Amino acid sequence: VFLPTVAIWFSALLIGPGFVVGGGSAVTLITQVVGPLPAVPFLTLIPTHLPWLARLLLVLPALAAFLLGNIKVKPAEQLSFVIAASLTTAVINTWLSTLASGALGIGRFQIVGVSMAQTFLWSLLWTALGMVARSSVNQRKTSTKAAD
Repeated sequence: VFLPTVAIWFSALLIGPGFVVGGGSAVTLITQVVGPLPAVPFLTLIPTHLPWLARLLLVLPALAAFLLGNIKVKPAEQLSFVIAASLTTAVINTWLSTLASGALGIGRFQIVGVSMAQTFLWSLLWTALGMVARSSVNQRKTSTKAAD
């Protein structure tokens, strides 16, 4: 039961918004503020400190989108493809985040999980950024071949 939740929280960590486990706590790749936690086994996986190199993991979603952008699409349909892929990714990540969020108890543990709005925005941003970068690389290759 906990493994899908951990996977979605890790995904949110990579996308950018991270997750919260109770009021006053936040876990992102940049900051980790974790208060006292209940004795639930999977909560021991929550990092209380990450090395500064962990921040480099933020580029993984854009890199994944960059690789996805390699799909052959007609130049006239490229913008539509980027918009559709970005929105689809954002909606799916937000939907998954709703499944992995909710209350874990009373008091400060009524707020547990991922911010839906931030997940949507960060997913949209990283996917669009990666795919636009790939589109520009593909376009440069095409124009170079045409010039030769």
